[in-house]
Amino acid sequence: MENRIPILEYPFDFKRYIKSSLREIEDNEERKFAAKLLEDGLNEAIKSYENKYRRLQQIVYSDIDYGKNKYETAITIIERDYYDSSNETLFPLDDADLEQRNGYTDQNGMFSIGTIFLESDYKRMKEFESCAPFYGTIRCQKGETIVSFYVKHSDRYCSIIESIYSIFKDNGIRWNTINTGYLERFFDVFIVPLNRNGVAGIDIQDNRIDNVSIWFGEFSSQVKYNMIPLWNIQWITFDAESFLDVEGNDGHYVHEFLLHNKRGEYLIQKNEDIDKIQHEDDKIIIVSKKEVFEGWKALQMNQDICVNYAGYEAPLLSNHRKNSFFSQCLRKTNAKIMTKLDLYRRIMELDVHHYIEAIDCEIRDNIDNIKQWEDMNWFIKDEYLFPEKSRKILLFKFKERVPGYYLNDSFIKFAVSQIQLEIAEYKCIGISIKAC
Repeated sequence: MENRIPILEYPFDFKRYIKSSLREIEDNEERKFAAKLLEDGLNEAIKSYENKYRRLQQIVYSDIDYGKNKYETAITIIERDYYDSSNETLFPLDDADLEQRNGYTDQNGMFSIGTIFLESDYKRMKEFESCAPFYGTIRCQKGETIVSFYVKHSDRYCSIIESIYSIFKDNGIRWNTINTGYLERFFDVFIVPLNRNGVAGIDIQDNRIDNVSIWFGEFSSQVKYNMIPLWNIQWITFDAESFLDVEGNDGHYVHEFLLHNKRGEYLIQKNEDIDKIQHEDDKIIIVSKKEVFEGWKALQMNQDICVNYAGYEAPLLSNHRKNSFFSQCLRKTNAKIMTKLDLYRRIMELDVHHYIEAIDCEIRDNIDNIKQWEDMNWFIKDEYLFPEKSRKILLFKFKERVPGYYLNDSFIKFAVSQIQLEIAEYKCIGISIKAC
């Protein structure tokens, strides 16, 4: 039974026990007689017991609807040149990443020359930002010059995640934390113009940049160029022809978007023409003032196994949650068990258990001496019922199963962010035991 943990987590091995016990009989003839007696009698009884147990287990399992995990996200990174549009399981987080842009000027007058990925932990990321400016050269049609480069976290990926959350809310679908470990490590690189003619007299706005060379010093080995994030979500557009059933009532039209032949899960982007979105088992019902429409958008979330093509080497960071009999029982009864073991179980069900392990947790009044990381659900802080300042601290301590891996900090942050969604009465914080 896939994704099911047996009720007996440590089943007793009768056959191994019998063989071990027989070795304690010193007399060879007595040992042979006992072995034949047990094989002819007790083994059959054991088989009958195990068969009855399996039938009982199937009856109990059948009463618990495991269902399938829905609306899961998975993110990876690749070099831009390795992107394969024929891969129907992973898509660019931002389609603009596929374009070879010559740079642009942001709202502060800083000229962006692109995005880099920093393969480092949070501590090194902080050091990286504080070391700016970095120096290097740019070569345009009118020559080459030495310039200063600045870096800052790329906000566009965070904006996309925030917009996805709004779509989940509009569709009435429960939100689970998206693991943004990769996205946190993208930095936009900027040049600050020295005068209104551009950089050192070269008008970079009107001249194509042929080459950029930046000296990142001690961070050079950790800086990766031409990296882009991919995930299992893509935008699709649809029109009234996508709906097989339309009913009109009091100036509103009920459109049914049938799912039985569709691949993956779908979320409808709400617009001014849509009054209501309702999900059912085999269809999505949309109530609108329009009978005929076109160009409406939806998110298609691939829930199949993501195919890794050549160059797709980075691990997938997903919010998949492992199903178990115990967790399904709790969800079915809406029961909450606030014990340490239950909290550890929730974390071990997340798709980070290969890298980190929760080993302790405690309630504190404050954590003045502990560095806090921003929640991966930073955009829903105002929605918590309990005020942040009045909540006590639930501090989790983690052990790294893969010591020194650069994403371990993000895995801890992801796990704690998901637990925070489930335990709003405490402020959840996570640290590695190396920081204790």
